[in-house]
Amino acid sequence: MEELVAISTKMQEYVKMSDELPFPEFSNYYQQVMTFLQEKYQDLNPDQLIEVKGICSIVCSNAQARAAKKDENRKKFQKMQEKANFWHEAIEHRLKKEGLSKEEIEEKEKNLWKD
Repeated sequence: MEELVAISTKMQEYVKMSDELPFPEFSNYYQQVMTFLQEKYQDLNPDQLIEVKGICSIVCSNAQARAAKKDENRKKFQKMQEKANFWHEAIEHRLKKEGLSKEEIEEKEKNLWKD
């Protein structure tokens, strides 16, 4: 899945950054992730699900932190946080249905961004 590789590669770049992404770039990345999930979710295997779950987790926490700021994008960040959290939880539910324990999921997700 080329789209997942591109999304994941971009996230690997982002997690190494010390500066905050400008809103347009954050919004664009968020939209890429949401579009990917809407189109490809059913086709993802457990390892791919773990990877995109980790991405959703990071997007969610970043959007939540940015929503706490009182600026013109606050409501947009709140919506992004809600949708990213929805997908994060949906993926976890599916992985559990497919036989992974919560501990296995957490361990695999924790190891995604180690470098």
